[in-house]
Amino acid sequence: MKQKLWARKAFIFLLLLIFLGNIYAEDKTLSLESVVLDDMDADPTANWIVSASEFTAKGYPQVAKVMAWPEALHGKTKEGMEYYCLGVRAGFDVKAYNYLEIVPAKPSDSSTPEEDIIFNDANGKSWVHKPVTFIGIAKALSVWVWSANYNYYFEAHIEDHNGVVHVLPMGDLDYMGWRNLRVEIPTAISQTSANAAKSKALKLIKFMVWTRPTEKVSEFFLYVDHVKILTDKFVSRYDGDLMEEPDFMNDVWGIKVEE
Repeated sequence: MKQKLWARKAFIFLLLLIFLGNIYAEDKTLSLESVVLDDMDADPTANWIVSASEFTAKGYPQVAKVMAWPEALHGKTKEGMEYYCLGVRAGFDVKAYNYLEIVPAKPSDSSTPEEDIIFNDANGKSWVHKPVTFIGIAKALSVWVWSANYNYYFEAHIEDHNGVVHVLPMGDLDYMGWRNLRVEIPTAISQTSANAAKSKALKLIKFMVWTRPTEKVSEFFLYVDHVKILTDKFVSRYDGDLMEEPDFMNDVWGIKVEE
C-alpha cells in the first residue's frame, strides 16, 4: 500500500516538473509590451477620416482636433499640458442601424490613381486608406472612447496577412465619459506563416460605431484617443532569416514586400 502511494506521489511530482518546465520554456520567449499605435497628440484629423452611412444628416459627420484626454492616462491638471484626441460630431435623419467609420488615412497627391481614393471631404480634399500596421504578435487591442451614454456599440476591423478582415466587437457605448475599450485578439486569427518563423503583422483597417434603432441619433458626439496594442515582440532568429527581408526580396527578385 505504501509502495503504491509513493509511486503515485512520484508520478504527480513528475507531472508537476513537466508542467513547470513548459511554463518556464514559454516565459523565456514571451516579451509582452504595450505599444501605442496612435496617441492622437499630433493632429488626428491628418491621420483619420470619418464617413457615415446613407441617412447621415446634412453637414455631418464633422471631425476636430480636440484638446481633451482621459484623466486615467494623463491626470486632471491642464496647466502646461497639451494632449489631444479625435472629436466626432455626427447625426442621422432616421433611427436605424446607422454607422460611422473611423478610418486611418492620408491625403492623396496628384499621382494618386482615382481608384485608390476612398473619401472626399467637405473641403474638397481626397484621401487614401492607410491601415495601421501592428508590431509583433498582437494579443489585445485597446482604444479610449468618450461617450454620453449612447445605446451604440463599437467594433474594430483588422486584416490578417492572408487579406481576411476580422470584425472584433469592442463593447457598448452605454456609459458616461471616457472608457478604455479592449478586445483580445483571437488565437484563430493567423499572425504567423508555416513557411516563416517571423510574425505576419495584422493591420487595423478601421473602427466602426453602430447606432441601434431604439436610440436617438439626431446629434451626438464621440471622442477617440490612444490606440494601443499589447503585443509579443519576441522574434525567433534563424540562419538565413535576412533572406525574408523586404530589401533582399526586392534586390534579388524585384518583389516589393510591404513591411
